[in-house]
Amino acid sequence: MREKKPVQQTEKELPDILTVKRGFIRVHVLGTSPFVYNAKSFQKKVDLLIPPRKARTEADREARGPKHNPLEEYRQSVYAHLGNDRPTRLMFTAGAFKKAMAKVARHIPGMTQTEIMQLLWLEPKDIDIYGIPELYMAPVTLKGISRAPDIRTRAMLKQWGCSFTIGFASPMVKSEWVGKLAVTSGILCGVGDGRQEKGHGNGQYALVSEDNADLRHLMKIAGRAAQDAALANPEYADRETAQLMAAYLDEVARREQEITGEPVVLTKPNGRKAPKARREVRL
Repeated sequence: MREKKPVQQTEKELPDILTVKRGFIRVHVLGTSPFVYNAKSFQKKVDLLIPPRKARTEADREARGPKHNPLEEYRQSVYAHLGNDRPTRLMFTAGAFKKAMAKVARHIPGMTQTEIMQLLWLEPKDIDIYGIPELYMAPVTLKGISRAPDIRTRAMLKQWGCSFTIGFASPMVKSEWVGKLAVTSGILCGVGDGRQEKGHGNGQYALVSEDNADLRHLMKIAGRAAQDAALANPEYADRETAQLMAAYLDEVARREQEITGEPVVLTKPNGRKAPKARREVRL
């Protein structure tokens, strides 16, 4: 028999593992177009949890009252801090800014959206938003087969700003790349409802220095106290909103008078008498 040759033991080569470090840059954002909140209302969340019974009769529909409550929908459209330990009442999720940066990567050679989602993170997770919210109503098209039209009420910030920290994995990502991604995302994507990415032009922003005069002024006058006051007694964002609210208040007053038999005078959220629906409203 032929003898088997002994198997030579060879040392297994270990891969050269790249040393990854954390890098951070602080960015300061100033809005260049209006920011529109788009949080789901609390009532819609309750309806998902406990589906409402269908209104089978006219009496059931009357018992439910008006389809919309613009003031409540306005207040529930925002993302808000619960306590008073933050400088603002309003906040927005950091994931929205991260997704905007990731989507920009599709337009940059050598980068992919997946890589940016994995190699970048933002702190804090709930970013303080400075700005005065206003009540904004606009027609929308509902999702689904019917594509039915509807009126949606949201909070709009015509001037807004924020600051946050972008973390990245170095050396796979360089700090200058992160800065360019943040700048480009503010132009091409934006954040919030009706953002530039969707073709509507809202939510665009620019990166500014920490001592930018406009940002510092906004942080001084548009913090938590001013936002709480605006949520309690909002101003209207535009003429169409004022006219829609006037029509809504007139109709609610008419229905209330039918029930009680007594005239009802409704006021705007800011305490002033509501304007007539059919006359021109000065803002």
